[in-house]
Amino acid sequence: MPGKVRGRADIMQWWSYVPGADWRHPTGPGSSIEGKETHPVVQVSPEDAAAYAAWAGGRLPSEQELGSNHIGFRIVKDIDAPG
Repeated sequence: MPGKVRGRADIMQWWSYVPGADWRHPTGPGSSIEGKETHPVVQVSPEDAAAYAAWAGGRLPSEQELGSNHIGFRIVKDIDAPG
């Protein structure tokens, strides 16, 4: 990543294609997720997030629950639901 990001329109300032990179090899061939078990999860599709929330016995928060200035979200369990 460059020392100074100039706006958010040009994603190439902080993102680059790495052949062979995937979730098991995050920085490319030869890398590993070993030792990163406590790192946050990133780059999750809405579909995968919803499937995980359902598997965990919860749901994703609604737009109203998130508000307009959210950065992340948590899984909402039934006990957190309004009602």
